[in-house]
Amino acid sequence: MSKLNTILKENYDLKNELEGMILRIKENEAKHKGFKVVQYALLLSDHLNEISDKSLHYMEEIFELDKAAIFIKKGVYRLAYEPIQIGSRVLITDEEAFNYTFLESSLRCGSDISVIHKDFRLLPEDKDFSYVLAPIENSNGDIVGALGFYSTDRTRFTEEQNADFVKEFAFIVGIVLKKLNSTYLYQQQLYMDFVTRLPNRHILNLRCNERLEFLKHSDLPFTLILADIHNLKDINHEYGYEIGDSVLYSVGQILQNELNDNGIAGRFLDDEFYIILYSTIEEDLDSYINKINTLLNNAVLSEYSIKVKMACGLVKVVNYTDYSDYQDIINLASQKMYKAKDNNSVNCNIIIER
Repeated sequence: MSKLNTILKENYDLKNELEGMILRIKENEAKHKGFKVVQYALLLSDHLNEISDKSLHYMEEIFELDKAAIFIKKGVYRLAYEPIQIGSRVLITDEEAFNYTFLESSLRCGSDISVIHKDFRLLPEDKDFSYVLAPIENSNGDIVGALGFYSTDRTRFTEEQNADFVKEFAFIVGIVLKKLNSTYLYQQQLYMDFVTRLPNRHILNLRCNERLEFLKHSDLPFTLILADIHNLKDINHEYGYEIGDSVLYSVGQILQNELNDNGIAGRFLDDEFYIILYSTIEEDLDSYINKINTLLNNAVLSEYSIKVKMACGLVKVVNYTDYSDYQDIINLASQKMYKAKDNNSVNCNIIIER
């Protein structure tokens, strides 16, 4: 009887072991299919927002992660130049912070959060978690980004063999970022204003819509200014269109150069410019306008020492729900600009309607 019990127990144990093996095989098959889903989603992405909303979201669901994120080193890709956060899955990281974490090209994983720079920590302060950070390299072998997986299971990413698949994803992400950046640069060339060498109106539409998305996901307000050169028609009439074009170029350079990394300036229409400022703080706006006012007053815009007068309409975009789309913002700024343009009694370089 005891022999029979032993045989039954062995069969029972074998049955459980076989069932466990079948379950693990099915899980691996599911993970493999999931890998393909994420891979295709990445390769078909047309924008960073799409990577955030789809590819990284899929990663979290399929691989049971608390957070998946891509960190991009600031200044490497033109499509990701500003230190912004898209959703909470794509982040532009300061160069110093990035270099601090990736001193060498190696996978980082563990549960000791003290060794990971604060800019790479995405989960709440009171949560214990394990992480893995896989570097993203360009064709020259330079580290330009990182793919990060986070789990509240502290044993999930404690050894490198548990995270080899992250390296494969990081490689694919590197290819996708290069593709998106090349497309972005091509579009910039296609949509560049010939006279001022600044982005044209199409880029305004793209960037204004983009900033609305950032505001929706990350609560990042911005300011749109439309600016009209009040006396350009008189300049063209008196000195000719070649001089008028040189004035447009000089004014455009002043508008853009004073922004540094805090916004973008471009040509809107004939004698009109747009400025997108990544701030709505009064001190920031006043500082920019005052600098432009001083530079326009002191600038030698041509050999004829021409002075220009500008009328501006300013719109602070703080609440996403205030506008049906980006065109509402542009229309409001345009209305304010023309109102300022009608105010001929103000004796200064810049007339601004807020």
